[in-house]
Amino acid sequence: MVRKTRYNARMTEPSPPPDNAPGDASAQPFPPPADSLPKPPTLPKNVLLYAVAFIHVFALLVVSALYFVGLTPGSSFLYLLGAMGLGALASLFWLYIEKQRKRPLEEISFFAWIAFPLAMLLFFGQMPLVAIAIYPSITEFFEPHEPVQAYYVRRGDQLCLDISFPLEMKEEGNNVRLGDTVITAEFLVEHSELFQWPNSRVYSMRILEIEKQLGLPETTSVSINSDSQEVARSRIAVAFRYAGGERVQPITVDASGHEVRRRALKRATHQDLGSP
Repeated sequence: MVRKTRYNARMTEPSPPPDNAPGDASAQPFPPPADSLPKPPTLPKNVLLYAVAFIHVFALLVVSALYFVGLTPGSSFLYLLGAMGLGALASLFWLYIEKQRKRPLEEISFFAWIAFPLAMLLFFGQMPLVAIAIYPSITEFFEPHEPVQAYYVRRGDQLCLDISFPLEMKEEGNNVRLGDTVITAEFLVEHSELFQWPNSRVYSMRILEIEKQLGLPETTSVSINSDSQEVARSRIAVAFRYAGGERVQPITVDASGHEVRRRALKRATHQDLGSP
């Protein structure tokens, strides 16, 4: 009888609660459904508007400072204005993208995907205009540079032989040779009116009067910045240089436009004979 009572007592002892029982403080909650989790944004965060504002403010300050010290022309502000227009369009597209950024991927409008590359294109498209506004001379690196040329041209009643340079020049060069004849420093000083700079890219010589003074035949070629000993003996010290200071490489070019010369000579002959 005693043994039976002990056995029943062991059978009625409470069993330990399971690990995941509701009352267990150490029990871990089940993960929530996937649909209830917040969805991450599917488009980049807003940085373009701040970048546009920073670039425009910085460029405006730099261009204004350079303009007041005379290092940039007034046209720089036109380039900067164009850059601001492109930046404003890029910002408008980006504002529309921002409205779509927090939407689920399947709810983003088709126009938002078009607006994104357009905003990027306009944002980077303003950079060349900003660069030109700050440093206008940068356009010279992209312009096609024609070689040095020599050609006959009429300027009023005078026949001139012009030397055309591809870039802006310092208007001080005098190292010229007509054919095999060097234009000496003494001749340049005595007849300075025969040599002119119509603009910063053209050196013009009144060729008929020069040939008459020096007793030269028709000029068919022109050499500039010659390094010959004859040039050195003539005490010519000023070479042709570009506006940036770079020396023009020595070159000999054939004179073109001989038809212009022939017409000018024919007209001068008729005037000397008193023809109408």
